[in-house]
Amino acid sequence: MPKLTQRISDTTIAPASGQLIIRDEELKGFGLRITPQKKTYIVDSRVNGVKRRVTIGRCDLLSLEEARLKARQILLDMASGIDPTAEKRNEKVASITLIELLEEYLQVRTLKTSTASVYRRVITKKLTDWLHLPIVEITKDMVETRHRLLSSGSSKGTSGKGYANVCPST
Repeated sequence: MPKLTQRISDTTIAPASGQLIIRDEELKGFGLRITPQKKTYIVDSRVNGVKRRVTIGRCDLLSLEEARLKARQILLDMASGIDPTAEKRNEKVASITLIELLEEYLQVRTLKTSTASVYRRVITKKLTDWLHLPIVEITKDMVETRHRLLSSGSSKGTSGKGYANVCPST
């Protein structure tokens, strides 16, 4: 298997279907994935015994040398036990806000229209300061404090426990 060069990257013809992977002889784990739609640089390696493939970038946006440098860094991280796939997943989870989570929950659950309406109304009225807060920043103590506050009653003389119980808890 030859060293991956810019010429190979530019001149290799895409398969009609599926994918073709050309691996670099010089940097183990680095390669070029060619599909009918595009060509991308990739890294294949194991992280903590699990095989991972990471896309570095498209050939039309990165030069081969830039991709090779990024591949070296990714391979170094993977050898150190850092899983780029898990890191990306964790970043995505860490950025989800309460309002996004509510909307996703209402989409995936089969709820009566009235129930969904109550959830949306209670959360948007009673947790307004949390709506755009990343969900991972909402602590158990925050939830307990808010639940106690909502349970203490309302200005209309109701106990507030029903409202408090509709709000999410940990």
